[in-house]
Amino acid sequence: ETALSTIAELLEIDNNILEKEWQWIEMLRSVRDESLSELKGIDVTISLKRGEICYFKTEGRLLKEMVLNRFQKNNVAYREVGFEVDIEGEIYITNKQIIFSGTDERTYPISRVRDVILSVKEQTVELTLSNRKSPLIVTSPEAARLAMFINKVSDEEN
Repeated sequence: ETALSTIAELLEIDNNILEKEWQWIEMLRSVRDESLSELKGIDVTISLKRGEICYFKTEGRLLKEMVLNRFQKNNVAYREVGFEVDIEGEIYITNKQIIFSGTDERTYPISRVRDVILSVKEQTVELTLSNRKSPLIVTSPEAARLAMFINKVSDEEN
């Protein structure tokens, strides 16, 4: 943080311009601090399996990939890909699964999580699961915390 302040002063960048970046840094610092603490169960209103503990709950959307357009140019096939909302509602991270609950309900075993990629700018989390061709794309206002909890719980459970 000190180094960034020094660079901003040397480049004569107004602090108002850097306000958004400082907010991101503060948010990531709090997520890092939370990641170093012990997992604590929380009370939730959904039914959990015996021995299942919920560690995190947030709002979010599970997106699904869809082909928006197909075309051919110079004998090469192209496709334009986009995303649409598959499930919008609550996301629960437990010691056994990731639960998407809203317009529909879907679960994925936490043991199948192989990789978690966070895009802070887009507030998305990309989850690579074993035995699944395409990754899950999740958006959430708390994407950084969501990614941290999925990563932490999957590391502890695997």
